[in-house]
Amino acid sequence: MAVQKVMQVCGISTISVTIGEVTMAAPLSDERLAEIQGHLQRLGFELLSDPKKQMVERICTSVLEWVNMTNDRLRLSVYLQDRLAHEYSALSKFFTAVL
Repeated sequence: MAVQKVMQVCGISTISVTIGEVTMAAPLSDERLAEIQGHLQRLGFELLSDPKKQMVERICTSVLEWVNMTNDRLRLSVYLQDRLAHEYSALSKFFTAVL
């Protein structure tokens, strides 16, 4: 995974690396974030610092995960509520408002 490799090269300890999200073991300085952002941009990735952009990305990633599920899947609304810990109506309104 490209993002995980960037974290390793930069010596960043992570708890998890999944599609669209990295959980760091400790907070990073602005300088370290800028370093990581440079590496990610060279690979075509973007570091999202705006909470609205983060939520849009989490919704999109969750929808893609749901589409790719091969076993019996929940309704999309139920899956998104469980995955994102927000009411589906609030997620829908938010997503519609920012697009």
